Amino acid sequence: MNASQLFNVKDKVIIVTGGGRGIGKMIADGFVQNGANVYIASRNFDACQATADELNAKGPGRCTPPIYQAKQLGQSFAEEIGKRESRVDVLVNNSAIGLETHVEKTPESAWNDTLSLNVTSTYLVTRFLLPLLDVAATSTDGARVINIGS
Repeated sequence: MNASQLFNVKDKVIIVTGGGRGIGKMIADGFVQNGANVYIASRNFDACQATADELNAKGPGRCTPPIYQAKQLGQSFAEEIGKRESRVDVLVNNSAIGLETHVEKTPESAWNDTLSLNVTSTYLVTRFLLPLLDVAATSTDGARVINIGS
C-alpha cells in the first residue's frame, strides 16, 4: 500500500518548513511523489534549492524552494505564498534547531535563537497562513497544521 491509497494529496498546496534536509526533506519527498505542490523553506537556501531540484526530477508533483532566506518565517513569508497560491491545504512546521552545548554552558543568546526558531516561528507562520488555510478548508476536508518537534 502506498501513501496515495491512504491520503489523496494530488494538487494540494503544502508547505514544509525545514524542508531542505532530514525529516523535512523526506516529508516533502513523500508529498511530491504523490502529486502535491510543495513549498519548502529553510535557513539554508542552497540545501533547499538542491532538494527542490532533486524532488522535481522525480515528480509527479512539484517542489518550490524558499522564496527568500529568513531566520524566522512570518508575515512576509505568508504574503509571498499568498501571491503565488490562493490556498494552503497543509502546513508542516518542521523547522527546528538544537542547543550545541550543555545547558549550563549555553549563552542566553543561543537559547533565544533556539526559542525564536522552534517556538516563535512556528506560531507566526501558522498565524499568518491561517487565511490561506481557511480557504482550503471545507466542511468535509479541513486544512491541516502538523507540528513536529524532534
